[in-house]
Amino acid sequence: MSERNLSYVIDATPAGEPTTLLQVALEYTSLDPHAVHLQFFNDGWPTVSYRFARCLITEGLARPAGEGDVKVSPHPDQDGQVAIALREADDDGYPFEIHASREDLTDFIEQTYLLVPAGEEVPVDVDAELAALLRGGA
Repeated sequence: MSERNLSYVIDATPAGEPTTLLQVALEYTSLDPHAVHLQFFNDGWPTVSYRFARCLITEGLARPAGEGDVKVSPHPDQDGQVAIALREADDDGYPFEIHASREDLTDFIEQTYLLVPAGEEVPVDVDAELAALLRGGA
């Protein structure tokens, strides 16, 4: 399979700060078909990045999803918005939550399934993934 990539920039707002606009890039590659990457930018430079299962967005559009460092759910008070809660690896809580347009996230996730349809993902090499995690990568 040849590599196919998708990069989608969305606007998001931090919870509690609806007037602050963040640029967030959602990225997807067919070489890592089970995952999406969420990248924050500061003055045009990439800063913090999260890698998580693309099914979290798919499920989180309809109902709360996620048990790890990333949780995705429909916003309880704002129709048309999705809440993405993010936790640092060394933190016990979820100190940061962003809100994004359900329409933008739906468009992004639909495009990922056009690149690699559900069920056609390359099988995950669990041993290689575990080794990468133990080395500090992911």
